[in-house]
Amino acid sequence: MTPSDRVHRDVLVFGWFPSADDPTAGRFIADQVAALAAIGTVQPTVVAFENAVTRGPGPMRDRQAAAVAANMAAALGLRSPFARRGASGPAGIPLARLAVAAGQTPATGPDHRALHRAAVLRPLVDRIGDLTWDLVHAHVGYPDGAFAAEVAARLGRPLVITEHASYLASLLADPVVRARYRDAALAASRVIAVSTMLAAEVTRIVPELEGRVVVIPNAVAVEEFGDGEITERVAGELLWVGARIETKGIATLLQAFALVHVRAPQTVLRLIGRAGRPEHEDAWRQLASQLGIADAVRFEPPADRAGVAAAMRRADLFVHPSNRETFGVVAVEALASGLPVIAADSGGVTEVLGDDPDRFGAVVAAGDPAALAAAVLGALERRASFDPEELRAYAVEMFGSTRVAQRIADLYEEVLAEDARGTAGADASRRRTGGAPGGETCVPLVDRPTKGTVIVGFSRLELERAIARFPAWVTAGTVLVTCGAPLVDWPNAVLAPAGTESAVGELLDWGTVPAGVAGRLTRRLRRSFRSLRARLPGHDEPTDELLRDLALTLSRALPSEPSADAPLIVCLGGLDHLVAAPFIAAGQATPAPGGLRWLADLRAAGQASTPAPAPSDA
Repeated sequence: MTPSDRVHRDVLVFGWFPSADDPTAGRFIADQVAALAAIGTVQPTVVAFENAVTRGPGPMRDRQAAAVAANMAAALGLRSPFARRGASGPAGIPLARLAVAAGQTPATGPDHRALHRAAVLRPLVDRIGDLTWDLVHAHVGYPDGAFAAEVAARLGRPLVITEHASYLASLLADPVVRARYRDAALAASRVIAVSTMLAAEVTRIVPELEGRVVVIPNAVAVEEFGDGEITERVAGELLWVGARIETKGIATLLQAFALVHVRAPQTVLRLIGRAGRPEHEDAWRQLASQLGIADAVRFEPPADRAGVAAAMRRADLFVHPSNRETFGVVAVEALASGLPVIAADSGGVTEVLGDDPDRFGAVVAAGDPAALAAAVLGALERRASFDPEELRAYAVEMFGSTRVAQRIADLYEEVLAEDARGTAGADASRRRTGGAPGGETCVPLVDRPTKGTVIVGFSRLELERAIARFPAWVTAGTVLVTCGAPLVDWPNAVLAPAGTESAVGELLDWGTVPAGVAGRLTRRLRRSFRSLRARLPGHDEPTDELLRDLALTLSRALPSEPSADAPLIVCLGGLDHLVAAPFIAAGQATPAPGGLRWLADLRAAGQASTPAPAPSDA
C-alpha cells in the first residue's frame, strides 16, 4: 500500500495525561499516543479531565455539580476545548482538559466519577456529532471505560479499553461500581491488559470476557533513555523514582537500605518524586533518621523525563520495591538506560524482568527488607557482569514504543473490521487517504475572542496550592478573585469582604479540620449538626447570603453588561463554578472548558494572548 492509499484512523482517547504541574502523570498514555501518531496511520485526540471538587452539605454539592456541567455546556458552545498540544507532552496531539465535578453527591451516589464525566461529555459529543472519530479508546475500565461506553454508543463507534489500574480490588468493592465496570468491559470490542497478571484479574472479574482480553504492554519511549552520553556511573548510588506512597514499598526500601548501608557504607539512595502529602514526606524522613541513614538518603523533588534519564545514566542500580504493579514503566526505562533493576515480586515488574531476572537484576519477595538488601548487595558485587547493551536491547525489543504502537494499530484494524460501520468501504465518507491524519481538521480550533482572563478560587488555601504547582507564565497577566488578606504577588487581586474566608471554610469544611480519620469524623459531625440545625424552627441558612457576597466580589472583576469579548473565566472548584454560573449565563464571562491545566495547554500552544515559553516534551 502506498502512502496515498493509506487509510488514516482518528481515535478518541480518554485518560490522564502529563500537565504543566505534573509532567509525569499519565506519561505512559502520552508515550502511546505519540507512538501511534508516529507510525502514520493513526491520529489520536486526547480528552483528559480536571477536577472541580464539590464540597459542603449534600444539597450544596449537588448545586455545584450542576453548575460545573452547565458551565461546561456553555463553554463548548463558545470555543473548542482542544489545544494543539499539551504544555507537557508530545507535539501534534490535540488535547482537551474538561473541568468535571469531583466527589460524591446525593444525586450521583457511588457512581459519581463516571456520571460527572458523562455529564460534561454529552455536549462535546453532540457538538462534534458524527464528524470525527473511527474508534474510542479508554484507559482504565472505571471511570473512563464506563463513560466512554456511553460516548462510543452515541457516536456509533467501537470501544477499546486498556486496563492499567493496580487498585481494582478496592475500586470494585462497591457493587454499583463493579456493575458499571462489568457493563463497560462487555461493551468493549477488546480489553487490553498491560500484563498477564492483570489480564487474569480482569477475566476473573468479568468471566464473559474470555477471548476478548489481549495482553499488550505499555509503550515506553526507550529512545529517550538510551540516547545521550552515559556519564560515569557513581559506584554505590541506588536510585528509585515514583510517588512516595506506602504502596510503593518506601518503608521496605528504607529498611533494606539501612541493612545495605551497614555492609556498604559508601552507598547512597536517591528517591526522585513526591509524597502524597507533606506529612507523609515528614514520616519518610523521620523513618530514615530513626534507621540512621538520613545522611545517605536524598529525598528529591519530581524531575522531568530528561532529569530522570540523567539520573538513570549515572546510578549504579535501580531499586523497585513496590508491593504491586500492573506494569512497571520506570523499570523498563532503567533497563533502557543500561541500569540493572532490583525489584520486589509485584506482578507487573516481575513480568518485565522475565523468566530469567538475574540477567537484568533480581526479583525478591515483596515486603521483605532483608531479602531486598541481600539482592542489592549481591548485584553490587557482580555489577560488572551486567551488559548495558544487553539490558537496553531487551527493553527495546519487548517494550519499544514503535513496536507496541503497531500492535495497537493492528488491533484497531481488527476491531474496525469486525464492526459494520468500520469495515473498508462501508462508509466512504469516513475514508481518509494521503496527507496527515484528520486530527485538527476534525476538531477545529475556532474560538470566541476574549479580553483578559479571570481565575476564581474562593477557597484561598486551594487557590494558593494550585498556583504554587504551576510555572509563573501560566497565570501571568490574569486577575485573581479570592478571599482573605491581600496577596503580595497579586496587587490587582479582587478580594471578598473581611470574614468571608472563614465562612467559605466553614461551608466547604476545607482547611479548617485535620487530615485523615479525625478530619473525616469532624466533617461528618459538622454535616449532621447542619442537617439538624436546618430543621429547627426559625433557622436561617446563611449559604445564600454568602453566595451573594461572593457574587458581588466576582462582579467587580467582570463587565457589568454582556460583552462579545467577555473575559475568559477559569474556575477552580465547585463553589467557584456555582458563583460564576449566573455571569456566564448572562454573557458577562466566557467559561473556560477546563481549569489551570487547560489554561497552561492553551498558552503553551500559543493560542492565548499571553506569551509562554516553549513547552517541554520531557
